Amino acid sequence: MAQDTCVSKEAKSKSFNKYNSWLAAGVPARSELGERIGGGWFVFKRNPKSGRISQSKFPFEYADKKLAKDQADVLSALQPGAEFIILQVVATVAAEGRVAA
Repeated sequence: MAQDTCVSKEAKSKSFNKYNSWLAAGVPARSELGERIGGGWFVFKRNPKSGRISQSKFPFEYADKKLAKDQADVLSALQPGAEFIILQVVATVAAEGRVAA
């Protein structure tokens, strides 16, 4: 199972490249409280008009199915009638010579 990653502001500032991007510099993303980057479970809202899955720019990743289900229950209680789905990562693929996160 993947470890939580949290990068200090100091580490980020030392890792800036010419494009001013700490992510592009290879510094792992900062996790939110309770998040497990690499945990493999996500909760998304389905758009009622289009049926498509709505996503955020940086979706929250849960460590296990129970945590994702608990969050979906909380969100559905806050937004009656809205449909929330739980997705699990089933595979990670990376181009040759690149390391999958």
